[in-house]
Amino acid sequence: MGSDPFVQKKRKRALPTHLESRMQKLRLKFQYIQTMVGCPDIALIVLTDEQETRQLNIVCDGYTRLQFLVRLNQLDPKNIRFHTTEEEDSEDSSGIFGQGSGDSSSPFGQQDDQEQDFFGNHAQGSNGIDPSHDLAGQQASKSNSQMLPEVLVSMIQYMTNIHLESYIYNVYDGEYRALIVDQRTGTTFRVRAADAVLLHVVNRHIPLTVDPTLWMHQSMPFKKDGQNVALPINTLSVPMLKEALNRAIEDERYEAAKFIKEELERRR
Repeated sequence: MGSDPFVQKKRKRALPTHLESRMQKLRLKFQYIQTMVGCPDIALIVLTDEQETRQLNIVCDGYTRLQFLVRLNQLDPKNIRFHTTEEEDSEDSSGIFGQGSGDSSSPFGQQDDQEQDFFGNHAQGSNGIDPSHDLAGQQASKSNSQMLPEVLVSMIQYMTNIHLESYIYNVYDGEYRALIVDQRTGTTFRVRAADAVLLHVVNRHIPLTVDPTLWMHQSMPFKKDGQNVALPINTLSVPMLKEALNRAIEDERYEAAKFIKEELERRR
């Protein structure tokens, strides 16, 4: 009788030895997500350590942001739609990231209070509203439970012995690298870092972790107000670097322009 091909595939994708030795992990907390004003296709995911002393910022696309908002009860799945050019032009341009509510002199606006209160640190509900009075939130939560990712995670938990974990382990060419790990067998599956975080938000029983060395090099002091949030240059995509280069030249910040140009050349 032949062996199960799926099991063979899992064995081939078992955690590499060089990664296994690095699995001294640090647990992370999802804090909030910010949008880039005038650019609905870009958003910033903010993660912190459990003590909320430092933060890690991950760039994601607009569609992924919508998926987060649905899980945060900030958007009904039925109302998901994309911005048109006219809508983008009408956005407040007081800052880069945020909802247009930040200081206009700051490159980053302030995050939505409901998203910031997702953990209920200052409120009873996940979005800062008492759940017993939040009919819209209850309806969204009920709807979320029937979405495919939620259903699949529930099936995995109740029908298998797999214990999932989202693990961010590296950054390369402007993108964080992440794995979904079966804690029991060490089997891994590569996934976008933003989706690894989303899996944790979909089900809080799935821990979100990061390599401590990566955390030490990439994290920065946590700013709860979301003001002046910096992004390490190695987490920016090539298009974002080119835009930053043009702005640095226009503003006559030649030292910064030189630094950005060197990063672009390194990625060729």
